[in-house]
Amino acid sequence: MSRGGLSRFLVSCALLWLGFGAASKRDSYTRLRGAALLTGYAPADLAVTTPEGTWKVQEDGGAVYVFPSFSRDHRIVVSVRPKGFGASGEVLAIAAYSIPEKRWTEFTQIVDFRGGIAISPDASRLAFAVKQGEEAGFRLCFIDMATGAMSFSEEVGRYSRPYGRNKMSWSPDNRRIAYDVYQPGSGASHNDEWVPTIEVMEVDTGKVTKVGKGSAPSWSPSGEWIAYFDNSRDWVTRMDRKGWSILPVEDRLSIARPDGSDSRILVTLPEDRGFWGAPVWSPGSSSILLNEVWDQDTGRVIIHLLEVSTRKLTRKFRNKDPVYGWAEPK
Repeated sequence: MSRGGLSRFLVSCALLWLGFGAASKRDSYTRLRGAALLTGYAPADLAVTTPEGTWKVQEDGGAVYVFPSFSRDHRIVVSVRPKGFGASGEVLAIAAYSIPEKRWTEFTQIVDFRGGIAISPDASRLAFAVKQGEEAGFRLCFIDMATGAMSFSEEVGRYSRPYGRNKMSWSPDNRRIAYDVYQPGSGASHNDEWVPTIEVMEVDTGKVTKVGKGSAPSWSPSGEWIAYFDNSRDWVTRMDRKGWSILPVEDRLSIARPDGSDSRILVTLPEDRGFWGAPVWSPGSSSILLNEVWDQDTGRVIIHLLEVSTRKLTRKFRNKDPVYGWAEPK
C-alpha cells in the first residue's frame, strides 16, 4: 500500500479507543513500573499513566495528529484542542492542561497544525513550528506560559516531511531547544535535495548549532546527549506487516553531544521494521523507550526499552498506545 495506507494510519491513530476517566484501568494504556508516562493519541485519546492509575487528559478530540509533551513533574501537558473548521482547514488551539487543576489554558490558534509541541522542563515556555508564508519554510514560535506572550525565531529551514511534522525537545536548563528541519543537500540525487537535519537553538539569542543529519531529537535529562533517528535508507521504502508504504518511520537510533560531537549509533532495525515518533528518555538518562510501528491500521506500536550503556534492547510491550514522555511519578 502507499499514500492511502498512510492516511488511514494517521486517522486511526487519532480515533482509537475513546473514553474512560481519571484513575481508570485500561489495558491499552501503557504503564511502566516506577514511571509516569504520557501516552495515547493526541488529541483524540491522551493520558498520563502511572502503575497505580490514569489521568485522562483528552478524549474524542477528532482526527487531528500531533506530538504532545509534558513537564518534568508531569503535571502540565501540552497538546491541541480542535476548534472547528475555517476557510483554510481545521482550526486548532495550542493549549496546556493542568492535571492538579483539571483545567485547560488556550494560548493561540493555528490552522491545520501537524507536528510537535514541546514544553520546557520547568513548564515556563512551550514551542512549536509555524509555517512561514506560503512557502515550505518555518519559524519556531515560543509562548511564555505565565503571560501568554509570543515570540518567533528567524526562519530556520523547511518543514520536515511528510506534512511538516517537525519535532523538538528542550534542554534541561530550559535555555536551548533541539529541532528537526530540512536543509539543502548536495543535490546529487532526488533524495539528497533536502536533508533532514538536527539543530540546536539558544532561545534568547537565536544562535543555531548543527548537531547532524537526522530527525525527532530528544534531549537527555542529564543534558549530555541528544537522541535522534538517523535513517540509513530511503524513507519512502518502509515496510510494515501490512506491506510497503510511506509511513514516516526511521530505522536507526543515534545519539550525539549537543554540539554535534561524539555521535554514535545505538540501534539499527532490520529492513522491514521502523521506529516512529521520537525517542523517550528515562528521568535518569540511562534508558530510552522506543516506539516501533506494529499495526498501521490501528496505530498501535511495539515499545522497546534500550539500556544506553550496554545497548541492550528489550521488548516491553506489543500492540500498545505509543509513549511520548517519561517522568518520575509524583
